[in-house]
Amino acid sequence: MNQKRGKNSFFIIIFLSYFLLSILYPSKSFSQNLTTSTLVIQSETNFLYEGKKALDNGDYNRAIVFLSVSIEKLPILTDYALLWRAEAQEKKGEIEKALEDLNYLNDNFKDISFKKAVRKKIVQLYLKLNSHVSDILLKQYVSDYSDDMEMKFIYAKSLKNQGKLKEAKNLFKEVFLSNSPLSYQARQELSDSELTVIDLIRKGENLNKVYLFKESEKYFREALSKKPETYREDIFKGLAESLFRQKKYKESAELYKKTNSYYWYARSLLRAGEIKTFESELSNLMKVSDPKIAKVLISYGNKKRREGDLKGAIKIFNETLQKYPAAKEEALWAKGWTYYMSKDYNRAHEIFSQLYHTYHDIKYLYWQCKAKESTDKNVFQDKTINVQNLNDIDYYTILYIAKSGGTITKVTSYQPKNVTNSEAMQKIDILKRLGFKKEAINELIYLSRRINDLNSLQQISYELKELGNYRMAISILSRGSYKTYIHEILYPLAYWNEILEASITNDLDPYLVLSIMREESRFDEEARSIAGAIGLMQIMPQTALRLNNEINIAKNPPNLYNPKINILLATHYLKNLLKEFKSIAAVIAAYNAGENAVREWLKNNNYHSADEFIEDIPFDETKNYVKKVLVSYVQYKRTISDNITPLLLKVIETNLSLR
Repeated sequence: MNQKRGKNSFFIIIFLSYFLLSILYPSKSFSQNLTTSTLVIQSETNFLYEGKKALDNGDYNRAIVFLSVSIEKLPILTDYALLWRAEAQEKKGEIEKALEDLNYLNDNFKDISFKKAVRKKIVQLYLKLNSHVSDILLKQYVSDYSDDMEMKFIYAKSLKNQGKLKEAKNLFKEVFLSNSPLSYQARQELSDSELTVIDLIRKGENLNKVYLFKESEKYFREALSKKPETYREDIFKGLAESLFRQKKYKESAELYKKTNSYYWYARSLLRAGEIKTFESELSNLMKVSDPKIAKVLISYGNKKRREGDLKGAIKIFNETLQKYPAAKEEALWAKGWTYYMSKDYNRAHEIFSQLYHTYHDIKYLYWQCKAKESTDKNVFQDKTINVQNLNDIDYYTILYIAKSGGTITKVTSYQPKNVTNSEAMQKIDILKRLGFKKEAINELIYLSRRINDLNSLQQISYELKELGNYRMAISILSRGSYKTYIHEILYPLAYWNEILEASITNDLDPYLVLSIMREESRFDEEARSIAGAIGLMQIMPQTALRLNNEINIAKNPPNLYNPKINILLATHYLKNLLKEFKSIAAVIAAYNAGENAVREWLKNNNYHSADEFIEDIPFDETKNYVKKVLVSYVQYKRTISDNITPLLLKVIETNLSLR
């Protein structure tokens, strides 16, 4: 007991000594004044840990002490120790000492993941000191990192203060044209006369690229107000895209017509429901050589088929086949599907057989067998396919296996071998063990961009998955094909505790929730869609308000970037959808396209099975989404079951009609 008390007293004395020494010897040379007896109380890595902890807690003297020792004792992470010590020195107001560390870091560490951050901080500190070298460094930084609009704006301000107005204006214009948060401030530095029509068009186009369509509309209209003749067509095209994405289809159609953009003109008319106008323009559209017109014609034919005009639909498909031979596969499929949905299975079988013979796509084999199933119940068993060597199991392969009575083998967890035993991986391992998760992730991402070896990339992806960066882990492995031994990385149990709790509350299969989350956001908490959906499960803010009013789990408006709130609201919504539609396929479709759309599709058709419903979804985006979610669902269920065929059959053979 006395020995323990004596040992504790020794530690207290040592830490007090650290504090005193940090005041007496705050410079780099401090570590040289530490005695050997002091060094034994901490492992090499703990000096770095204690230093960063002190920095985060605002104890800058203590941070400098421990980081100084780490620089000497842990060379593999000297770059981080120098970076953090410079930050502590800056916080203390010791700008010169901070610059000494940062300049040493910049000059002697050529290959580090945070090189840009070091360069930026050096410039910022010299600006604080009003140093004569700051403009030189700022100019060089902006030249090397032209995408950093914050520093470009600062440089423009500096040039303005020096009276170099022309150069300043050019930089302000670059910042304005970007989608930077400083764009508005840069706009204030420019007069209306200094912005040309071309500038306004570029601004509108850039805003369209990041889905800010209301903003882009404003700039296209401003450009139009200048009454330009030379660039009128460019303005119309940009404005039309902005309006189309805002679902202002009628207005966009008028503009597309003015620019002879017949494909988009036709699409806009169909989306706007301007069927009479579309039909009056049909003969003109058929004269256009643009092969994309075939897609619009097929959409129109499908619309006629859904409305019961089978002859009209077949006529459109035949004309498309004759006029656009490049669209033969799509037009022939639409024709076969029309026969299938009208229960003319013999003609459907004939066309699907032709498609399979020509293109060898299992989709056509599947529907060929489905068309014959009404007269031959054993058709799938008689036409079994060899899936032993298939690693990447797609939607139609899954359906075929289920119908033919096959099995999809269970996959087991796998941890890649440590094939990359480089200094970089050692560095990452230490960062992980010390709990520096963000830094470890950044190092892994940086490393992934410098190597192409598949085994090393698998190891990096596994590490990213373990650290919770599922999106990047999946993205890295997407460069290659699927293999069962990377299954756990591609289909992780992300946010499992939150999903499990919410699924139990709402009586849902947690693997279905996982599958939807995977396809919605790739497990990115910060995800935001083109339509404005937010977070892991991509919930629209207005939908979130309604759901939150029902279950009251958060203050309004609910924070959709919070994983727990996002998942709870989404699972409550899924529960409501499942209660109404009873079918997993319909639920997934409604989650993507909205329940009103699914109600409309079911009201107009009586699908014998869910696979028919999926294949007949009018929106390609929703159709592909449902297929992807179901594939993910199967892949997740493979981790817990030896045979998921009964589950698959239940999913795809559910009879669907409006309930």
